[in-house]
Amino acid sequence: MIDTETAGILVAGAVLLAAGGTQRSRARAHRRRFASFAAFSAAVDGDAIRAVRDREGEIRAVKAVRDAHPGAPLADSVRYVRSLRTR
Repeated sequence: MIDTETAGILVAGAVLLAAGGTQRSRARAHRRRFASFAAFSAAVDGDAIRAVRDREGEIRAVKAVRDAHPGAPLADSVRYVRSLRTR
């Protein structure tokens, strides 16, 4: 018989494994859809993200990119938002 503490740890571990698997599958789907950063950039609504950045800041803009494109790597999302400065 498993005690309650051990059972809780096992359940938490299973949940974390399932969540990690979901993130990995989203990342794989993102890589399949966008072969390059340029392809990803072309698909993002730059005007909307720029408006979020100007109104709410860079962090909120990165979140908006990731909300619109689940599975987008954080690094690519940050790179995109920062690239709006030069456009």
